[in-house]
Amino acid sequence: KILPIKVCSGGYCSDSAILDGLQYALENGAQVLNLSLGGICAEPADRRLARLQADAVALAGVTMCVASGNEHCQELKPNEAGTPGDIPPPWISPDQPVLGLSSGVTTVGATEYMSFAIAPFSSQGPVDWSQTDVPYGDWPLCHPITPHVGLIKPDISAPGSDIASLRSS
Repeated sequence: KILPIKVCSGGYCSDSAILDGLQYALENGAQVLNLSLGGICAEPADRRLARLQADAVALAGVTMCVASGNEHCQELKPNEAGTPGDIPPPWISPDQPVLGLSSGVTTVGATEYMSFAIAPFSSQGPVDWSQTDVPYGDWPLCHPITPHVGLIKPDISAPGSDIASLRSS
């Protein structure tokens, strides 16, 4: 079953509408959340709130998949992957130095049609949470042992361009 929940209007999604949508999904038995939204350069308090919500979703046993963002090259790293796509995943990759805590967001990047190339619009990491206020302050981009690493994003990638089933006739 699919439970569509619209939280954006005219391309704008308020934080409260997103949080209300997540709460509604949890209260109505959603097991997987798919969010294709994000905001670049979110304020630290907004990033913290989004991560707290992702932690709550993960504690409820729900999987949250989020688009990496569609702002590739509009912002400089580490701000390119928009919130909530910049939130840590529920696992730590073996390629990722452990510099922080896991959370509840699986970030999906887009690849080009019939290739493994990153789609030109798909945002990438790394992500830095060290400037965010309590309770986080992790995944530093400038760590003495692993400089310029931060949190690797996206977590997975999948076809995101020219999907035949999504074309309008």
